[in-house]
Amino acid sequence: WREPLGGVVADLHKHGFFCFLITGERLFPVSGPFWDDLYQLPTWSNLFCGHEDDPDLETVVQLHSGLVGIWPEMPRTFLADFAAGDSTPYGLDEARERCIDLGDACVGVTCECPGGGCYFGVLPPSSGISGAAGSSVISTCTVRAGSGGLRLSPHAEVSYVRDAVGADLFLDYRRARRNALRCSTGQCSTSQGEPFNWRAVPPGRR
Repeated sequence: WREPLGGVVADLHKHGFFCFLITGERLFPVSGPFWDDLYQLPTWSNLFCGHEDDPDLETVVQLHSGLVGIWPEMPRTFLADFAAGDSTPYGLDEARERCIDLGDACVGVTCECPGGGCYFGVLPPSSGISGAAGSSVISTCTVRAGSGGLRLSPHAEVSYVRDAVGADLFLDYRRARRNALRCSTGQCSTSQGEPFNWRAVPPGRR
């Protein structure tokens, strides 16, 4: 960069643009409350920026992460924190039903995949990856609050997402920002007006 990255990102944000670090798994937000001096370290990377109030920006972020459809399957990821403190191990169908019952407290479910599969329904047999196309077996699943959005799993796990917005840091931030604006005019409940708590972990510190 000809100028420090932090100054460029801050200036763009001041003029209404939100920037993301492009990674293979998702567009990781770096503007506003998401900025970390870690991004100043000299390394080759690409950023994508779009106008914060552009509704298409949410669509781009969601498509890049794969959070589309009903209960999208996200291999090699986990959602942090048990929803409503419920750490009960369930089967996949039971976990999804429990998550639906918990409503906004549950972003999705995370399941264990002994043997390290977790690719079924995502990769074809031609991928050459062990466990692809239906051969992996899920053991137990738990309902998750999803604090900080989807994260890369260091173990053999797969997540299924009920609330795509809650599973992505930027989308969750946008929802909290809209709720705060509504609350400023007295058009929301107390819970909707709670400050945004993103609790993000930058990619380099996972």
